Amino acid sequence: MDAAVAQIGAREAYVDGGRRITFAAWMRAADGVAAAMAELGVSPGDVVALWFDGTVDYAIAYAAVVRLGAVATGINPRLGPREVAAILGRCRPRLLVAPDDALVPDGAPPMIRLGLGALDAAQAGPGQGPRPRLEPTDPVCIIWTSGTTGIPKGAWFDHRGLAAAVPAAGAMTVAFDRRVSGLPMAHAGFMAKLWEQLAMGVTIVLAPTPWSASSMLDVLVRERITVVAAVPAQWAKLVELPDVASADLASVRIGLSATAPASPELIERVVDTIGCPLVVRYAMTESPSITGTDPTDPPAVQYETVGRAQAGMEVELVDDRGLPVAPGAVGRVRVRGACAMRGYWNDPEATA
Repeated sequence: MDAAVAQIGAREAYVDGGRRITFAAWMRAADGVAAAMAELGVSPGDVVALWFDGTVDYAIAYAAVVRLGAVATGINPRLGPREVAAILGRCRPRLLVAPDDALVPDGAPPMIRLGLGALDAAQAGPGQGPRPRLEPTDPVCIIWTSGTTGIPKGAWFDHRGLAAAVPAAGAMTVAFDRRVSGLPMAHAGFMAKLWEQLAMGVTIVLAPTPWSASSMLDVLVRERITVVAAVPAQWAKLVELPDVASADLASVRIGLSATAPASPELIERVVDTIGCPLVVRYAMTESPSITGTDPTDPPAVQYETVGRAQAGMEVELVDDRGLPVAPGAVGRVRVRGACAMRGYWNDPEATA
């Protein structure tokens, strides 16, 4: 973080509507918040839960937690009280950052509260004192699964895992990209990519909310976006716009489709309409980097597959006995690599 400030401090780190913040201002604000969190009793290794909509303030709070050597976890505000209570019970945060009027579900453990008003005020504070020494294997964040098989599980990552995302990004990230994404900040697509943003000087432009294809197109043109990340349904709506063909999208160098299957027809239409390659990523909360296509791949690979293992990752398909399956056969995906989680937080049974 300090290296990013020294080298690219004057560059924009975030654009959130009319609010713009440089890397230097981001870290100054994070220092103030870190000091406030420390005064509330947050120490290295403590969990801090961020339970509010994704804004620049979320990025500031996340950086503050990391600078303290604590463990950040994001809770999607759209989750129901049952899921939120289960998450809080599993991670038992020392501090909960949430709107002042947020109602904590019954059954949640005791915790200190920091409201968004206090979070905003702390950004102008004097900053933290000496920062703790961190190890690559120290936990840095917990990211919760969608809970499709039950209560969400907390996949936790260390600093080494976040650093491994930089080479794994491949063609998706080059120095000083301007990236727009509508993913929730509690999602792995944000939480696990912090080091990638810092190392490559990426400007993140927060997509307008509520999302619409027309507002997204306006952002692409106005902010000279270079990387567009969207789910297939969003791409489909974007290419249907009547004025997309005449829009100045010369800055867009690459698009990303993830979280759901993208049809070959959709990928080809995006390429023809937007004028940039559309790569596909296959990943999951437990491993935000697994496989992906590349702009240099032949059409058969780009349009009909999820590509090859990303840098630093190993992938194999196995049967129910854990043995590799024959080419063309159906199997279970097994993943190994530095980008994968270290386990499920406080859940040794699920980890095993």
